[in-house]
Amino acid sequence: MITRRQETSNSTLRRLVQGVGTHLVEQLEDKLKEPETLQLLVHAYTQLCSTELKVERLKLDRARQERDTGRCYLKFYHQQEARTIAEADFDNSEKINQLGQLIFADLWDGIEDAPLPINTAAAQDAP
Repeated sequence: MITRRQETSNSTLRRLVQGVGTHLVEQLEDKLKEPETLQLLVHAYTQLCSTELKVERLKLDRARQERDTGRCYLKFYHQQEARTIAEADFDNSEKINQLGQLIFADLWDGIEDAPLPINTAAAQDAP
């Protein structure tokens, strides 16, 4: 049960918050009339939109890369030479180089100069 004193306290608090809110809006309105503030807001909004576009582009690039990888895998899955390389008893970098030569032929530059990124999740699971 709410007492009369609590109702008065809540009412006072509401009026205080409304007063502060009104004061902040009035200050913001005054600031928005200044050209420098408008320039900053436009710049911030432009940066936000640009960042959102970059995030969407990265999502699309990742999806395309995953799709292309899947297509490539399916294309070479049934080739005996690719399967032989994949099942060979040597390290992954050599397998990747040989598969790259098989798949991309003259376009393949190899991976010696560009080490693969470390998968930190897999590294943490290792004993």
